[in-house]
Amino acid sequence: YADEGLADEAEDALYEMIDEGGKLEAAHFGAVIGACAKEVDTARAERWLFRMKALQVTPDRSVYEALMRVAAEAGSPKNIDDWMKEAWKDGHEPDLVTFMLMLKALRTAQKSDEIESWFERLMETGMKPDISCVNEVIGLYIDQKNLGKASEWFGIAEQNLALKPDVHSYTLMLSGLTAAGMTQEAESMFDRMIEQGIRPDATAYIMMTGDGKTRRSYAFVERWSQRLRESKVELGSDSYTALLGAWAGVGDSERAEEIFAEMIQQGLATAEALAIVVDALMLS
Repeated sequence: YADEGLADEAEDALYEMIDEGGKLEAAHFGAVIGACAKEVDTARAERWLFRMKALQVTPDRSVYEALMRVAAEAGSPKNIDDWMKEAWKDGHEPDLVTFMLMLKALRTAQKSDEIESWFERLMETGMKPDISCVNEVIGLYIDQKNLGKASEWFGIAEQNLALKPDVHSYTLMLSGLTAAGMTQEAESMFDRMIEQGIRPDATAYIMMTGDGKTRRSYAFVERWSQRLRESKVELGSDSYTALLGAWAGVGDSERAEEIFAEMIQQGLATAEALAIVVDALMLS
C-alpha cells in the first residue's frame, strides 16, 4: 500500500496491527507516513508521528525520511529543514537522500535563490551528489524557462561532477528546448542521448512529437512519430493522449482517430483523448 501511495489502506492495515496487539516497529509507521506523500497529506503524516510516539515507538531514519518526502512533495523546504534538525538530534545525520529531498522541495517551491546554496552545502559535507540531485536543479530552471541556467547545470554534472546525465536529465533539457521552439537543438540533444547509450523512454519521445499544445510542423510530428513507433517503447495512456494531441495539433484527424482506436484496443482510452479526437473531427 505504501509504495503505491495508498494512505487509507496503509493506515487501515496499521490500525488492524495495533488492535491485534502486534509488535509495532518504526518501519510500520514510516510506511504509512510515506504513503501520505502521493496526496501531499502533511497533516496526516504528522498525526502518525504523534501516534507512534504516544505508543512509545521511537522514530528511526526511515520515519524522518518519510516525513521529509511528504514535505518535498508539498514544496516545503522549511519543514524539511525542521525534520532534518530533529533527526540530527536523534542521532541521524543528513545523508544524500535528505539533501535530494531538500532540493526537490526547493524545486517544487520554485526557490531558485536557495537551491544552489543548498547544493553547495551538500558539496561541503564531502558527500558526492548523484545525478538525481542535479536533475532537481536543472528541473527548476526548466520550470522557470531559464534554459541558459539549465544548460549550465547540465554541463556542471558532466564536467565538474563527472556524473553521467540519465534519461531524466535529457528529457528535462528536451522539454526546455522544444518549449523554446529550438527543435533542431532538441533533435541534436536526443541523438546525443542515444550516442551515450541511454535508451529514451516514452516521455522523451513525446517531448519531441509534442502534445498539440506547442507548435510543431507536420513533417516534424510525422518524423518523430515514426521514430517513436520504430523504438517499440511502451506507451501509457498519457503518452498516447499526448501523441494523439500532436496529430490533432497539425490538423490530421485521421491519424488522431487511428491512435484513439489503438488506445481502445489496449484499454487505455481516456476522456481527454476522446475530447481531443472529437474536436479534431469537428475542425477537419
